[in-house]
Amino acid sequence: MTAKPYGAYFPNRIAARHQFVRHSKHRRDFLTYCYGPSGEPFPSHLTLRQRVERAYLWSEYEAWEQWQRAGRQIFDFSLGLLEMLALTDVSHVGVEMLRLPYPACYLDLSAAGLRMGDDKSPLIEGVYVLEDSTPLDEAGHELDRMIHLSFTGNYIEQYAYVNEQLTEMGGRGFNAYTLLHDVDESGPEPHVLPTPIGKVVAAAASTFATGFMDDADEPTRAAILDLHVSFVARTVNLVVNCLLYLMWPDREVKPAYAPGLPVHLATRLTKATTRRRRQVAEANLAAAGFTRVAYVGDSVLPRAQRPEVVTGSVAAHWRRGHWRKQRWGPGLQEERPIWIQPTIVNKDTGKAAKGRVYDV
Repeated sequence: MTAKPYGAYFPNRIAARHQFVRHSKHRRDFLTYCYGPSGEPFPSHLTLRQRVERAYLWSEYEAWEQWQRAGRQIFDFSLGLLEMLALTDVSHVGVEMLRLPYPACYLDLSAAGLRMGDDKSPLIEGVYVLEDSTPLDEAGHELDRMIHLSFTGNYIEQYAYVNEQLTEMGGRGFNAYTLLHDVDESGPEPHVLPTPIGKVVAAAASTFATGFMDDADEPTRAAILDLHVSFVARTVNLVVNCLLYLMWPDREVKPAYAPGLPVHLATRLTKATTRRRRQVAEANLAAAGFTRVAYVGDSVLPRAQRPEVVTGSVAAHWRRGHWRKQRWGPGLQEERPIWIQPTIVNKDTGKAAKGRVYDV
């Protein structure tokens, strides 16, 4: 695997392009630039397209800001692992089961080659995963959790016209949605209900459908809603699988510095021969905005690189993977996901259409 330079990851690239670090020190001024003075409309000299672009820029900044405050965590998923996760079913998984490794993190999914729309649309580079939670009871035993997914790529360059039709111009457009679980509030204490991913997807589409401008005509609404529904359908399973994989006890995650570190700081790190000197070198890197990237599933070969042996005329076929819950902890009170990986049925009789299974 050829690792990408640290500055090439979307959060770092967008921050450098728009000077987010500098704007973070003058946040109110940047908000005024994007939206105009508090309580006032956009400056009158701006066209609708310019207003949409500035509002979207603010949404980019807010996602980056949350990610920055949570420690700039990047998880870079390998192509081989993404291929295996794409063959894993999550339809029965409840969103209440998901636990994030950090309150905000970034999943780099660029290896998957997914696109935002048709074959000519921009690539999906990754997704900010941002969590909000509030206690459901006074003791805080249960939390009302929302997992916001904000996908990245050159969205606004091709889809600004979509945001022109939405009331929330500062929203991410059709390339964002939220995973919400149901809450039962009928009893004396509210509690979280099992909420399968399929129900979450339907709720996301319904929510998006309420966000159109009043003057948006029906054909336009239908076309944009179809973009959103298709986008969610093509991304939600993979993202949920990625989050479950990061919860899996046997996950393969290897933190390391990406290429592209400043030469003088990289040299100090390389020459650090004691624990103390290494700590100082790493602190200097962190102060300069460089953190380790968590490389996920690097040992999983892409299907195209796996050896195939054909021993018969009957084609083998894939059996999809899935997740099951395992009780663990004191009194078996906690649950964690266990991955039953995709496998090939009758693999000795032929070659599977999409390659051979690889043991993670």
